[in-house]
Amino acid sequence: MRWLILSAMTTLSLLIYAVTLHASYRTLRQQLLEQALDANQASASQLAQSTDTLLEAAQAQLAYSANLLATGQAHPGEESERLGRQTGTFASSWVVQADGRVLAGTPPKPASADTSKGTAESEAVMERRQPLIKVIDMPANDDPSIVVTRPIQTPDGRYQGRIGGTVAGSSLFHARPEERVATHVYLLDRAGRPLHPHGANFPAEALAEAARRGLSGSGALTDAQGTGWLAGYAPLRSAGLSIAILQPADAALEPLSGLMLRTLGRTLPFVLLVLMASVWLGGWIVRPLKQLAVTEHWESTIARERIEQVRTGYFEAEQLRQAMLEGLGRLHRRLRKLNRESITDPLTGLTNRRGKRLALSEWEAQQRPFAVIVIDIDHFKQVNDTHGHEVGDQVIQFAGQLMRRVSRSDDLLCRVGGEEFMMLLPDTSLETAAQVAERLRRCFAQEPSPTGEPISISAGVACWHGGGSLSSALTRADEALYQAKRSGRNRIVAGEPS
Repeated sequence: MRWLILSAMTTLSLLIYAVTLHASYRTLRQQLLEQALDANQASASQLAQSTDTLLEAAQAQLAYSANLLATGQAHPGEESERLGRQTGTFASSWVVQADGRVLAGTPPKPASADTSKGTAESEAVMERRQPLIKVIDMPANDDPSIVVTRPIQTPDGRYQGRIGGTVAGSSLFHARPEERVATHVYLLDRAGRPLHPHGANFPAEALAEAARRGLSGSGALTDAQGTGWLAGYAPLRSAGLSIAILQPADAALEPLSGLMLRTLGRTLPFVLLVLMASVWLGGWIVRPLKQLAVTEHWESTIARERIEQVRTGYFEAEQLRQAMLEGLGRLHRRLRKLNRESITDPLTGLTNRRGKRLALSEWEAQQRPFAVIVIDIDHFKQVNDTHGHEVGDQVIQFAGQLMRRVSRSDDLLCRVGGEEFMMLLPDTSLETAAQVAERLRRCFAQEPSPTGEPISISAGVACWHGGGSLSSALTRADEALYQAKRSGRNRIVAGEPS
Protein backbone atom coordinates (compact mmCIF):
# COMPACT_ATOMS: atom_id res chain seq x y z
CA MET A 1 0.00 0.00 0.00
CA ARG A 2 2.83 2.35 0.87
CA TRP A 3 4.49 1.84 -2.50
CA LEU A 4 1.15 2.17 -4.26
CA ILE A 5 0.50 5.56 -2.68
CA LEU A 6 4.07 6.68 -3.29
CA SER A 7 3.91 5.64 -6.95
CA ALA A 8 0.58 7.42 -7.46
CA MET A 9 1.82 10.65 -5.87
CA THR A 10 5.09 10.52 -7.80
CA THR A 11 3.27 9.90 -11.07
CA LEU A 12 0.86 12.75 -10.38
CA SER A 13 3.69 15.15 -9.52
CA LEU A 14 5.62 14.28 -12.67
CA LEU A 15 2.46 14.56 -14.76
CA ILE A 16 1.74 18.04 -13.40
CA TYR A 17 5.35 19.02 -14.04
CA ALA A 18 5.20 17.72 -17.60
CA VAL A 19 1.96 19.60 -18.27
CA THR A 20 3.50 22.78 -16.84
CA LEU A 21 6.59 22.43 -19.01
CA HIS A 22 4.43 21.82 -22.06
CA ALA A 23 2.31 24.87 -21.32
CA SER A 24 5.48 26.94 -20.86
CA TYR A 25 6.82 25.64 -24.14
CA ARG A 26 3.62 26.52 -26.00
CA THR A 27 3.47 29.97 -24.41
CA LEU A 28 7.12 30.80 -25.16
CA ARG A 29 6.76 29.48 -28.70
CA GLN A 30 3.68 31.61 -29.33
CA GLN A 31 5.41 34.68 -27.89
CA LEU A 32 8.45 34.21 -30.13
CA LEU A 33 6.25 33.79 -33.21
CA GLU A 34 4.15 36.86 -32.36
CA GLN A 35 7.27 38.95 -31.70
CA ALA A 36 8.76 37.90 -35.04
CA LEU A 37 5.49 38.66 -36.88
CA ASP A 38 5.24 42.10 -35.24
CA ALA A 39 8.89 42.86 -36.06
CA ASN A 40 8.49 41.79 -39.70
CA GLN A 41 5.36 43.87 -40.13
CA ALA A 42 7.01 46.92 -38.55
CA SER A 43 10.06 46.50 -40.81
CA ALA A 44 7.89 46.10 -43.93
CA SER A 45 5.84 49.20 -43.04
CA GLN A 46 8.98 51.26 -42.35
CA LEU A 47 10.62 50.10 -45.56
CA ALA A 48 7.47 50.78 -47.62
CA GLN A 49 7.12 54.25 -46.10
CA SER A 50 10.73 55.20 -46.80
CA THR A 51 10.54 53.79 -50.34
CA ASP A 52 7.31 55.70 -51.05
CA THR A 53 9.00 58.87 -49.85
CA LEU A 54 11.98 58.22 -52.11
CA LEU A 55 9.84 57.50 -55.19
CA GLU A 56 7.66 60.56 -54.60
CA ALA A 57 10.81 62.68 -54.36
CA ALA A 58 12.06 61.10 -57.61
CA GLN A 59 8.79 61.94 -59.35
CA ALA A 60 8.98 65.52 -58.09
CA GLN A 61 12.54 65.88 -59.45
CA LEU A 62 11.50 64.49 -62.82
CA ALA A 63 8.47 66.77 -62.94
CA TYR A 64 10.72 69.78 -62.38
CA SER A 65 13.15 68.62 -65.08
CA ALA A 66 10.30 67.86 -67.51
CA ASN A 67 8.99 71.41 -67.07
CA LEU A 68 12.43 72.89 -67.79
CA LEU A 69 12.85 70.75 -70.90
CA ALA A 70 9.32 71.48 -72.15
CA THR A 71 9.85 75.24 -71.89
CA GLY A 72 13.37 75.12 -73.40
CA GLN A 73 15.06 76.27 -70.19
CA ALA A 74 17.42 73.28 -70.07
CA HIS A 75 19.38 71.03 -72.43
CA PRO A 76 18.58 67.25 -72.29
CA GLY A 77 22.20 66.27 -71.66
CA GLU A 78 22.71 68.85 -68.93
CA GLU A 79 19.43 67.98 -67.25
CA SER A 80 20.19 64.23 -67.34
CA GLU A 81 23.60 64.85 -65.80
CA ARG A 82 22.14 67.16 -63.15
CA LEU A 83 19.61 64.50 -62.10
CA GLY A 84 22.38 61.94 -61.68
CA ARG A 85 24.63 64.18 -59.62
CA GLN A 86 22.43 66.54 -57.65
CA THR A 87 20.71 64.25 -55.09
CA GLY A 88 22.03 60.75 -55.69
CA THR A 89 18.47 59.45 -56.06
CA PHE A 90 18.98 58.11 -59.57
CA ALA A 91 21.49 55.44 -60.53
CA SER A 92 20.94 56.47 -64.16
CA SER A 93 18.78 58.95 -66.05
CA TRP A 94 17.83 59.62 -69.68
CA VAL A 95 15.76 61.79 -71.96
CA VAL A 96 13.74 60.17 -74.79
CA GLN A 97 12.02 62.22 -77.46
CA ALA A 98 8.56 61.45 -78.83
CA ASP A 99 9.77 59.10 -81.59
CA GLY A 100 11.58 56.91 -79.06
CA ARG A 101 15.11 58.14 -79.81
CA VAL A 102 17.34 58.57 -76.72
CA LEU A 103 18.60 62.17 -76.63
CA ALA A 104 20.78 61.89 -73.53
CA GLY A 105 21.67 59.46 -70.77
CA THR A 106 23.76 59.53 -67.62
CA PRO A 107 25.73 57.33 -67.49
CA PRO A 108 25.55 56.33 -71.17
CA LYS A 109 25.27 52.67 -70.10
CA PRO A 110 23.79 52.61 -66.56
CA ALA A 111 25.53 50.21 -64.29
CA SER A 112 22.39 49.23 -62.36
CA ALA A 113 20.29 48.22 -65.39
CA ASP A 114 20.45 47.64 -69.09
CA THR A 115 19.59 51.01 -70.63
CA SER A 116 18.10 49.67 -73.82
CA LYS A 117 15.96 47.19 -71.90
CA GLY A 118 14.82 49.79 -69.42
CA THR A 119 14.10 52.25 -72.21
CA ALA A 120 12.21 49.65 -74.20
CA GLU A 121 10.01 48.83 -71.25
CA SER A 122 9.34 52.54 -70.77
CA GLU A 123 8.65 53.03 -74.47
CA ALA A 124 6.00 50.27 -74.35
CA VAL A 125 3.85 52.54 -72.24
CA MET A 126 5.10 55.85 -73.61
CA GLU A 127 1.89 56.62 -75.45
CA ARG A 128 0.03 56.73 -72.15
CA ARG A 129 1.74 60.09 -71.59
CA GLN A 130 1.51 59.82 -67.84
CA PRO A 131 4.00 59.33 -65.00
CA LEU A 132 5.26 55.78 -64.74
CA ILE A 133 6.84 53.68 -61.98
CA LYS A 134 7.88 50.18 -63.08
CA VAL A 135 10.18 47.47 -61.69
CA ILE A 136 12.95 46.25 -64.02
CA ASP A 137 13.34 42.47 -64.16
CA MET A 138 16.87 42.04 -62.82
CA PRO A 139 19.10 38.92 -62.54
CA ALA A 140 18.49 36.80 -59.44
CA ASN A 141 21.52 38.08 -57.51
CA ASP A 142 21.17 41.80 -58.35
CA ASP A 143 19.30 44.43 -56.38
CA PRO A 144 15.93 45.47 -57.85
CA SER A 145 15.76 48.65 -59.91
CA ILE A 146 12.72 50.79 -60.48
CA VAL A 147 12.18 52.91 -63.59
CA VAL A 148 10.57 56.28 -62.88
CA THR A 149 9.53 58.39 -65.90
CA ARG A 150 7.68 61.62 -66.54
CA PRO A 151 6.18 62.92 -69.83
CA ILE A 152 7.57 66.13 -71.31
CA GLN A 153 4.68 68.28 -72.49
CA THR A 154 4.58 71.87 -73.62
CA PRO A 155 2.21 74.29 -71.86
CA ASP A 156 -0.26 73.80 -74.72
CA GLY A 157 -0.28 70.01 -74.19
CA ARG A 158 1.99 68.81 -77.04
CA TYR A 159 3.86 65.61 -76.16
CA GLN A 160 7.64 65.96 -76.71
CA GLY A 161 8.97 62.81 -75.06
CA ARG A 162 9.83 61.49 -71.61
CA ILE A 163 12.49 61.96 -68.99
CA GLY A 164 13.24 59.09 -66.65
CA GLY A 165 15.71 57.35 -64.40
CA THR A 166 16.36 54.18 -62.47
CA VAL A 167 16.33 54.02 -58.68
CA ALA A 168 18.66 51.13 -57.86
CA GLY A 169 18.16 48.73 -54.96
CA SER A 170 20.97 50.27 -52.91
CA SER A 171 19.07 53.58 -52.96
CA LEU A 172 15.62 52.02 -52.85
CA PHE A 173 16.31 50.30 -49.55
CA HIS A 174 18.60 52.90 -48.05
CA ALA A 175 16.27 53.28 -45.02
CA ARG A 176 15.96 49.52 -44.51
CA PRO A 177 15.95 48.57 -40.80
CA GLU A 178 18.92 46.77 -39.34
CA GLU A 179 19.17 43.36 -41.00
CA ARG A 180 17.99 40.47 -38.83
CA VAL A 181 19.20 36.93 -39.25
CA ALA A 182 17.56 34.87 -42.01
CA THR A 183 15.10 37.52 -43.21
CA HIS A 184 14.26 38.05 -46.90
CA VAL A 185 12.81 41.17 -48.51
CA TYR A 186 10.49 40.69 -51.50
CA LEU A 187 8.94 43.20 -53.90
CA LEU A 188 5.47 41.91 -54.90
CA ASP A 189 3.11 42.75 -57.73
CA ARG A 190 -0.65 43.12 -57.28
CA ALA A 191 -1.13 39.34 -57.55
CA GLY A 192 1.31 38.71 -54.68
CA ARG A 193 4.00 37.29 -57.00
CA PRO A 194 7.59 38.30 -56.24
CA LEU A 195 9.08 40.71 -58.77
CA HIS A 196 12.36 40.53 -56.91
CA PRO A 197 13.98 38.32 -55.91
CA HIS A 198 12.31 35.51 -57.86
CA GLY A 199 11.36 32.54 -55.70
CA ALA A 200 10.01 29.26 -57.01
CA ASN A 201 8.69 28.29 -53.59
CA PHE A 202 7.38 31.73 -52.68
CA PRO A 203 3.83 31.35 -51.18
CA ALA A 204 2.26 33.88 -53.55
CA GLU A 205 -1.33 32.68 -53.09
CA ALA A 206 -1.24 33.44 -49.36
CA LEU A 207 -0.33 37.09 -50.05
CA ALA A 208 -2.39 37.59 -53.21
CA GLU A 209 -5.42 39.12 -51.48
CA ALA A 210 -3.33 41.42 -49.30
CA ALA A 211 -1.28 42.59 -52.29
CA ARG A 212 -4.38 43.10 -54.45
CA ARG A 213 -6.13 45.19 -51.81
CA GLY A 214 -2.98 47.01 -50.70
CA LEU A 215 -3.22 45.78 -47.12
CA SER A 216 -0.64 45.92 -44.36
CA GLY A 217 -0.31 43.08 -41.86
CA SER A 218 1.45 39.86 -40.95
CA GLY A 219 0.83 36.12 -40.96
CA ALA A 220 2.31 32.64 -40.97
CA LEU A 221 2.76 31.13 -44.45
CA THR A 222 3.87 27.77 -45.88
CA ASP A 223 5.66 27.42 -49.23
CA ALA A 224 5.44 24.56 -51.73
CA GLN A 225 8.19 22.66 -49.93
CA GLY A 226 6.33 22.76 -46.62
CA THR A 227 8.67 25.35 -45.06
CA GLY A 228 6.99 27.69 -42.60
CA TRP A 229 7.55 31.44 -42.95
CA LEU A 230 6.61 34.44 -40.83
CA ALA A 231 5.64 37.30 -43.13
CA GLY A 232 5.14 41.00 -42.59
CA TYR A 233 3.85 43.01 -45.54
CA ALA A 234 2.92 46.58 -46.41
CA PRO A 235 1.75 48.37 -49.59
CA LEU A 236 4.09 50.47 -51.73
CA ARG A 237 1.37 52.94 -52.66
CA SER A 238 3.40 55.11 -55.04
CA ALA A 239 4.09 52.13 -57.33
CA GLY A 240 0.99 49.97 -56.76
CA LEU A 241 3.21 47.20 -55.35
CA SER A 242 3.82 45.61 -51.96
CA ILE A 243 6.87 44.85 -49.84
CA ALA A 244 7.03 41.58 -47.88
CA ILE A 245 9.63 40.59 -45.29
CA LEU A 246 9.77 36.84 -44.69
CA GLN A 247 11.60 34.99 -41.95
CA PRO A 248 11.78 31.19 -41.55
CA ALA A 249 9.70 30.10 -38.59
CA ASP A 250 12.53 27.81 -37.47
CA ALA A 251 14.89 30.78 -37.28
CA ALA A 252 12.45 32.72 -35.10
CA LEU A 253 12.15 29.72 -32.77
CA GLU A 254 15.91 29.16 -32.33
CA PRO A 255 15.98 30.77 -28.83
CA LEU A 256 13.22 28.41 -27.65
CA SER A 257 15.56 25.53 -26.73
CA GLY A 258 17.71 27.76 -24.55
CA LEU A 259 14.69 29.26 -22.83
CA MET A 260 13.26 25.82 -22.08
CA LEU A 261 16.61 24.60 -20.70
CA ARG A 262 16.75 27.59 -18.35
CA THR A 263 13.17 26.94 -17.30
CA LEU A 264 14.00 23.29 -16.63
CA GLY A 265 17.07 24.20 -14.59
CA ARG A 266 15.12 26.62 -12.41
CA THR A 267 12.15 24.34 -11.76
CA LEU A 268 13.85 20.97 -11.33
CA PRO A 269 14.96 21.64 -7.70
CA PHE A 270 11.36 22.33 -6.74
CA VAL A 271 10.26 19.07 -8.38
CA LEU A 272 12.83 17.17 -6.32
CA LEU A 273 11.52 18.85 -3.18
CA VAL A 274 7.97 17.82 -4.14
CA LEU A 275 9.09 14.22 -4.64
CA MET A 276 10.80 14.18 -1.25
CA ALA A 277 7.66 15.60 0.32
CA SER A 278 5.66 12.88 -1.44
CA VAL A 279 7.84 10.19 0.14
CA TRP A 280 7.29 11.66 3.58
CA LEU A 281 3.56 12.16 3.01
CA GLY A 282 3.17 8.60 1.72
CA GLY A 283 4.73 7.21 4.88
CA TRP A 284 2.52 9.41 7.01
CA ILE A 285 -0.63 8.19 5.23
CA VAL A 286 0.36 4.51 5.34
CA ARG A 287 1.35 4.42 9.01
CA PRO A 288 -2.18 3.97 10.48
CA LEU A 289 -3.06 1.48 7.74
CA LYS A 290 -0.04 -0.62 8.69
CA GLN A 291 -1.28 -0.64 12.28
CA LEU A 292 -4.54 -2.11 11.06
CA ALA A 293 -2.99 -4.56 8.63
CA VAL A 294 -0.24 -5.89 10.91
CA THR A 295 -1.91 -7.52 13.90
CA GLU A 296 -0.49 -10.33 16.00
CA HIS A 297 -2.04 -12.79 18.38
CA TRP A 298 -5.54 -12.63 16.93
CA GLU A 299 -6.89 -14.63 19.87
CA SER A 300 -5.33 -12.34 22.48
CA THR A 301 -6.98 -9.48 24.29
CA ILE A 302 -4.29 -7.13 23.11
CA ALA A 303 -5.25 -7.67 19.43
CA ARG A 304 -8.94 -7.09 20.22
CA GLU A 305 -8.10 -3.94 22.16
CA ARG A 306 -6.03 -2.65 19.24
CA ILE A 307 -8.89 -3.31 16.82
CA GLU A 308 -11.37 -1.62 19.14
CA GLN A 309 -9.08 1.37 19.50
CA VAL A 310 -8.96 1.88 15.75
CA ARG A 311 -12.58 0.83 15.52
CA THR A 312 -11.97 -1.43 12.55
CA GLY A 313 -10.22 -4.51 11.28
CA TYR A 314 -9.01 -5.40 7.79
CA PHE A 315 -12.10 -7.43 6.79
CA GLU A 316 -14.54 -4.92 8.24
CA ALA A 317 -12.62 -1.99 6.62
CA GLU A 318 -12.88 -3.67 3.22
CA GLN A 319 -16.64 -4.20 3.68
CA LEU A 320 -16.99 -0.58 4.73
CA ARG A 321 -14.97 0.53 1.71
CA GLN A 322 -17.23 -1.49 -0.61
CA ALA A 323 -20.35 -0.13 1.10
CA MET A 324 -19.05 3.44 0.86
CA LEU A 325 -18.14 2.99 -2.77
CA GLU A 326 -21.61 1.61 -3.53
CA GLY A 327 -23.31 4.37 -1.57
CA LEU A 328 -21.16 7.09 -3.12
CA GLY A 329 -21.81 5.62 -6.57
CA ARG A 330 -25.57 5.85 -6.06
CA LEU A 331 -25.26 9.34 -4.64
CA HIS A 332 -23.08 10.56 -7.52
CA ARG A 333 -25.42 9.10 -10.12
CA ARG A 334 -28.31 10.84 -8.43
CA LEU A 335 -26.38 14.12 -8.24
CA ARG A 336 -25.31 13.90 -11.86
CA LYS A 337 -28.89 13.40 -12.94
CA LEU A 338 -30.08 16.32 -10.81
CA ASN A 339 -27.22 18.50 -11.98
CA ARG A 340 -27.88 17.64 -15.63
CA GLU A 341 -31.54 18.53 -15.24
CA SER A 342 -30.68 21.77 -13.43
CA ILE A 343 -28.42 23.04 -16.23
CA THR A 344 -30.44 21.82 -19.26
CA ASP A 345 -33.20 23.64 -21.09
CA PRO A 346 -36.12 21.16 -21.20
CA LEU A 347 -37.45 22.33 -24.58
CA THR A 348 -34.25 22.17 -26.65
CA GLY A 349 -31.89 20.04 -24.57
CA LEU A 350 -29.35 22.90 -24.75
CA THR A 351 -27.55 24.29 -21.73
CA ASN A 352 -29.56 26.87 -19.78
CA ARG A 353 -28.42 30.08 -18.12
CA ARG A 354 -27.17 28.31 -14.99
CA GLY A 355 -25.08 25.87 -17.01
CA LYS A 356 -23.69 28.75 -19.03
CA ARG A 357 -22.61 30.61 -15.87
CA LEU A 358 -20.94 27.51 -14.46
CA ALA A 359 -19.02 26.89 -17.70
CA LEU A 360 -17.91 30.53 -17.98
CA SER A 361 -16.75 30.53 -14.36
CA GLU A 362 -14.69 27.41 -15.00
CA TRP A 363 -13.13 28.80 -18.21
CA GLU A 364 -12.37 32.10 -16.48
CA ALA A 365 -10.61 30.27 -13.64
CA GLN A 366 -8.62 28.27 -16.22
CA GLN A 367 -7.93 31.42 -18.28
CA ARG A 368 -9.17 29.45 -21.26
CA PRO A 369 -9.82 31.70 -24.28
CA PHE A 370 -13.09 31.36 -26.15
CA ALA A 371 -15.33 33.00 -28.73
CA VAL A 372 -18.98 33.83 -28.04
CA ILE A 373 -21.81 34.03 -30.59
CA VAL A 374 -25.06 35.63 -29.42
CA ILE A 375 -27.98 34.64 -31.68
CA ASP A 376 -31.50 36.02 -31.94
CA ILE A 377 -34.31 34.73 -34.18
CA ASP A 378 -35.58 37.63 -36.27
CA HIS A 379 -39.24 38.58 -35.87
CA PHE A 380 -39.99 35.62 -33.59
CA LYS A 381 -43.04 37.36 -32.16
CA GLN A 382 -44.62 37.27 -35.62
CA VAL A 383 -44.08 33.49 -35.67
CA ASN A 384 -46.03 33.10 -32.42
CA ASP A 385 -48.71 35.54 -33.49
CA THR A 386 -49.15 33.94 -36.91
CA HIS A 387 -48.67 30.23 -36.25
CA GLY A 388 -49.25 29.85 -32.52
CA HIS A 389 -46.99 29.05 -29.58
CA GLU A 390 -46.80 25.36 -30.41
CA VAL A 391 -45.17 26.10 -33.77
CA GLY A 392 -43.06 28.72 -31.98
CA ASP A 393 -41.74 25.99 -29.67
CA GLN A 394 -40.99 23.84 -32.70
CA VAL A 395 -39.03 26.73 -34.22
CA ILE A 396 -37.01 26.99 -30.98
CA GLN A 397 -36.24 23.26 -31.17
CA PHE A 398 -35.38 23.64 -34.87
CA ALA A 399 -32.89 26.39 -33.96
CA GLY A 400 -31.21 24.08 -31.44
CA GLN A 401 -30.87 21.36 -34.09
CA LEU A 402 -29.17 23.72 -36.55
CA MET A 403 -26.80 24.95 -33.85
CA ARG A 404 -25.74 21.37 -33.13
CA ARG A 405 -25.19 20.82 -36.85
CA VAL A 406 -22.58 23.59 -37.21
CA SER A 407 -20.85 23.11 -33.82
CA ARG A 408 -18.08 20.88 -32.51
CA SER A 409 -18.40 18.35 -29.72
CA ASP A 410 -16.68 20.59 -27.14
CA ASP A 411 -18.64 23.75 -28.04
CA LEU A 412 -21.22 24.83 -25.46
CA LEU A 413 -24.67 25.58 -26.91
CA CYS A 414 -27.04 27.57 -24.69
CA ARG A 415 -30.55 28.87 -24.73
CA VAL A 416 -30.42 32.06 -22.66
CA GLY A 417 -33.90 33.42 -23.32
CA GLY A 418 -37.09 32.93 -25.30
CA GLU A 419 -35.68 33.19 -28.85
CA GLU A 420 -32.13 34.11 -27.82
CA PHE A 421 -29.28 31.61 -27.96
CA MET A 422 -25.55 31.62 -27.30
CA MET A 423 -22.67 29.53 -28.65
CA LEU A 424 -19.44 29.37 -26.60
CA LEU A 425 -16.52 28.12 -28.69
CA PRO A 426 -13.38 27.35 -26.65
CA ASP A 427 -9.95 28.05 -28.14
CA THR A 428 -11.48 29.74 -31.18
CA SER A 429 -10.42 32.95 -32.93
CA LEU A 430 -12.78 35.80 -33.81
CA GLU A 431 -12.48 35.07 -37.54
CA THR A 432 -13.31 31.37 -37.13
CA ALA A 433 -16.26 32.16 -34.85
CA ALA A 434 -17.58 34.63 -37.43
CA GLN A 435 -17.36 31.91 -40.07
CA VAL A 436 -19.33 29.50 -37.83
CA ALA A 437 -21.97 32.17 -37.26
CA GLU A 438 -22.23 32.85 -40.99
CA ARG A 439 -22.58 29.11 -41.69
CA LEU A 440 -25.42 28.94 -39.13
CA ARG A 441 -27.09 31.98 -40.70
CA ARG A 442 -27.00 30.33 -44.12
CA CYS A 443 -28.51 27.12 -42.68
CA PHE A 444 -31.43 29.11 -41.31
CA ALA A 445 -31.84 30.99 -44.60
CA GLN A 446 -31.75 27.86 -46.76
CA GLU A 447 -33.70 25.25 -44.77
CA PRO A 448 -37.47 25.49 -44.26
CA SER A 449 -38.45 25.89 -40.62
CA PRO A 450 -41.53 24.39 -38.93
CA THR A 451 -43.44 27.44 -40.19
CA GLY A 452 -43.04 26.06 -43.72
CA GLU A 453 -40.54 28.65 -44.87
CA PRO A 454 -37.00 29.71 -43.89
CA ILE A 455 -36.47 32.14 -41.06
CA SER A 456 -33.53 34.45 -40.46
CA ILE A 457 -31.27 35.15 -37.52
CA SER A 458 -29.05 37.99 -36.39
CA ALA A 459 -25.83 37.30 -34.48
CA GLY A 460 -23.03 39.13 -32.73
CA VAL A 461 -19.56 37.67 -32.31
CA ALA A 462 -16.79 38.52 -29.82
CA CYS A 463 -13.71 36.90 -28.28
CA TRP A 464 -12.16 36.63 -24.82
CA HIS A 465 -8.46 35.88 -24.78
CA GLY A 466 -8.04 35.59 -21.02
CA GLY A 467 -6.64 38.12 -18.59
CA GLY A 468 -9.29 40.77 -19.17
CA SER A 469 -12.89 41.23 -18.15
CA LEU A 470 -15.05 38.29 -19.23
CA SER A 471 -18.21 40.33 -18.96
CA SER A 472 -16.80 42.87 -21.42
CA ALA A 473 -16.53 40.15 -24.06
CA LEU A 474 -20.18 39.20 -23.52
CA THR A 475 -21.14 42.86 -23.69
CA ARG A 476 -19.28 43.28 -26.98
CA ALA A 477 -21.15 40.30 -28.40
CA ASP A 478 -24.50 41.79 -27.28
CA GLU A 479 -23.56 45.16 -28.81
CA ALA A 480 -22.62 43.44 -32.06
CA LEU A 481 -26.00 41.66 -32.03
CA TYR A 482 -27.82 44.97 -31.55
CA GLN A 483 -25.81 46.45 -34.41
CA ALA A 484 -26.83 43.53 -36.63
CA LYS A 485 -30.49 44.17 -35.77
CA ARG A 486 -30.15 47.89 -36.38
CA SER A 487 -28.48 47.19 -39.72
CA GLY A 488 -31.47 45.27 -41.01
CA ARG A 489 -31.24 41.83 -39.35
CA ASN A 490 -30.29 38.57 -41.09
CA ARG A 491 -26.60 39.32 -40.72
CA ILE A 492 -23.52 38.66 -38.63
CA VAL A 493 -21.53 41.43 -36.92
CA ALA A 494 -18.18 40.78 -35.24
CA GLY A 495 -17.23 42.99 -32.32
CA GLU A 496 -13.81 44.50 -31.79
CA PRO A 497 -11.28 41.96 -30.39
CA SER A 498 -10.25 42.39 -26.76
